[in-house]
Amino acid sequence: MSRELEIALPFPPSVNHYWRHTRQGKHYISDKGKRFRELALLACFAELPFDGLVAVDVRVYLPDRRDRDLDNLWKVIMDSLTHAKILKDDSWKYVVKESIEAVGEVRINDKGESEFIPEIVKDGRVVVKIKELK
Repeated sequence: MSRELEIALPFPPSVNHYWRHTRQGKHYISDKGKRFRELALLACFAELPFDGLVAVDVRVYLPDRRDRDLDNLWKVIMDSLTHAKILKDDSWKYVVKESIEAVGEVRINDKGESEFIPEIVKDGRVVVKIKELK
C-alpha cells in the first residue's frame, strides 16, 4: 500500500519575497521565507521522509482576489518541503506527478461568460498532499 501525507501550511510568500539579493549579487532567503520554511519543518516534524517517487498535489486557498502566479508559489512550497527533508529532492527524478490549483468554482457571469471565483480564506493557506508511487 502506498503512503500518503496531507499537511496544511500558511499561505507562502511569493518567490520575489522568498529570495533576497545583495548588491554584490549574493542570494539569501528572506525572513518571510525562513519563517515559512520553519513552519513546513514543524508540519513535517513527526513524519517519515519519502525516499522514492512521489506525486504532489497542492490546493491553494487564496487570501484575496488579487491575480497570482501559482507556479511562483509551487517553487517556494517545494523548496520548503525539501528543506524539511520530507522530500528527498524536488526534481523530476522524484516528483513525477505534480499539480497546483486554486480552490474555488467556475460560474457563469451576467454576460454569459465563465469566470473563476476563488474560495477566499483569511490570510490564505495551502494544503499539500504527497503520495508515494510504487
